Amino acid sequence: MKQIKLIKKRNFIICAIIAFAILASIIVIAIINNQTNKQNIKVDGENMQNARNYTGDISSKTVIGFIGDSITYGDPFPNNSAVSVMIKQLGDNYLYINDGVNGQTSETYKNEFLQFALRDFERYNVKTVCIMLGTNDSRVEIAESSKQYKANIEYIIKSLKDIGVKKIILNEPPHFEIIPNSWDESSRGRIKEYVKELNLLADKKEVFIGDTLAWSVFKENPSLLWDDLHPNVEGYKVLGGLWADALKKLS
Repeated sequence: MKQIKLIKKRNFIICAIIAFAILASIIVIAIINNQTNKQNIKVDGENMQNARNYTGDISSKTVIGFIGDSITYGDPFPNNSAVSVMIKQLGDNYLYINDGVNGQTSETYKNEFLQFALRDFERYNVKTVCIMLGTNDSRVEIAESSKQYKANIEYIIKSLKDIGVKKIILNEPPHFEIIPNSWDESSRGRIKEYVKELNLLADKKEVFIGDTLAWSVFKENPSLLWDDLHPNVEGYKVLGGLWADALKKLS
């Protein structure tokens, strides 16, 4: 009987030791994972340069705002957008607010989404805004006139000036391939007419023409397109680099 008690006691001690070891292992793993997650969050935060995620003193940073359609948004690779590429190339002193919205024309953006962009830009004290609209305006089923396109962009520009934006940069859309029932050769022709209107709006005091190379670069390198319209990851790197170069020339 005494021997049985000793065996039971020994087994209890062994089980307790095993349980303690398992619990200790779980705690150690949790601590390691927590530290790893903190490091990853820190790295992501440093690399993204998104003003919405920035937790430091934002007054020490230059925040650039972006207005546009799905190409500005970065569809279908929003984490590798031209916006984030551009800001990384400009350096650590820059942050961004990307208010590009999929599927927008100059008309729909003006009427539906501009109010939200203006709110964001005021909140983050944005003084420089890049605009790239026109790709959807040029669609076969929309076919926005160059006159109306100019009026829409002019309205957006005035609205930005009214909230204190000091520098407005108009970037030309990149070239796209023919997409049946959506974009054809006449769509390309409309883009060229829109670009003429952009040049008329640029006063070189508060409104400037930014990148003018994207059209030819993407025309000569269709492999930079993911679906004949939106850039692929490499395409967004190229587009972001063109935007960054254009801004540096204006600085």
